[in-house]
Amino acid sequence: MTIKHLFPTSLPELNLDFANAKQLDPRITFTRLTTGTYIDENGIVQTAAVDEARFDHAGDGKCLGLLIEEAKTNLVTYSEDLGNWTSTLWTITTDAIAAPDGNTTADLAVPNLGTSTQSRSVTVSVTAGVQYVATIFAKAKEMTSFNLRPTGSNSYRCTFTLTGSGTATPINGSGSITALPNGWYRCVYAFTEPTGGSRQFGVQTDETSDGVSGFYVWGAQLEQGSFPTSYIPTDGTPGGIARGADIASMTGTNFSSWYNQSEGTVFCTAQTAEFGGNKYVLHTYGASGTNNRGGYYLNSSNRPSAYWVNAGANQALLQSSTPAGGFLNEPFRYAAAYGTDDFALSHSGGNLIVDTSGTPDPTIYRANIGSFGPSPISFINGHISRITYYPYRLTNAQLEALTL
Repeated sequence: MTIKHLFPTSLPELNLDFANAKQLDPRITFTRLTTGTYIDENGIVQTAAVDEARFDHAGDGKCLGLLIEEAKTNLVTYSEDLGNWTSTLWTITTDAIAAPDGNTTADLAVPNLGTSTQSRSVTVSVTAGVQYVATIFAKAKEMTSFNLRPTGSNSYRCTFTLTGSGTATPINGSGSITALPNGWYRCVYAFTEPTGGSRQFGVQTDETSDGVSGFYVWGAQLEQGSFPTSYIPTDGTPGGIARGADIASMTGTNFSSWYNQSEGTVFCTAQTAEFGGNKYVLHTYGASGTNNRGGYYLNSSNRPSAYWVNAGANQALLQSSTPAGGFLNEPFRYAAAYGTDDFALSHSGGNLIVDTSGTPDPTIYRANIGSFGPSPISFINGHISRITYYPYRLTNAQLEALTL
């Protein structure tokens, strides 16, 4: 809770309250070249149309805000049909129950009578030494645990328990599990591919099978990277299917109507699934080639940072000495302010950093939300709950109060 007597008395010039409004300000231009999925307030996987923004939710129904992700490809060719995967040791009943998207497309997997190491797999093409993330939705029936084994090797797998809040036990990698309504879980396993080439992405029994018991699966995904992104459905297309990047921007009078060139304050609440690389919440910039800009982002160590460049000359670079949160996907709050010889940054109710030398650039006229522009890179790869802009320099005490 903020300290009331320190809270700004005037309203912000821009207030993008994505988590509560669940819609874009009309001044924002949003594009994505493909459809994209997100989870609604009821825990159902929904599909957004081309160029439609996504407002994602946690498993408990809480809105996380505007989802901004870089482009990714699901390498699993049949993400919803284990009937097209390889194995004679399983009985697959396709379209057995309602899947996480509400359609009756989830499969019942029943391993044949025998040991606990039977698997069902599909071939994927991967590169040795590269990081990948495997995900799948699963739901218990008689069987309440299974292994996700995306490399074809038992030395690289994660065991998931599909009861309660769920558990993930990885070998040679990291794992996590998120409980969704109606008994579904999204299971995640991140690893570094040991061999490369054609490998077998598979689900494997973790219990001795009686030939009758089984569990439900849907929505398999394998993507290059160190963090999971939203689900990308595939239908047998060779090499998988790509999802386009989310690009949100403000230009012309849609930007100049609220932005003050000489001084201002940016406050934001966001979260990221990525560790490593710069992850932008907001990037303001001028004409191409002028190298005039301001950036509000998490650096490669997930530390809140901000900088201002005037005609190619660095004016201020502020980077916190402590991370934004204790772990990935934890919301962080931070504020950064600029003025002539007067720059500051604060997060988590303190961690104040100041710079008393420099001049903000007077020719900033556009902004990217959730990425670095104009050619988008360094995506937040997560959710932006709120961006608030005051067209004046708040005091350092106000910056700290805002971020409590």
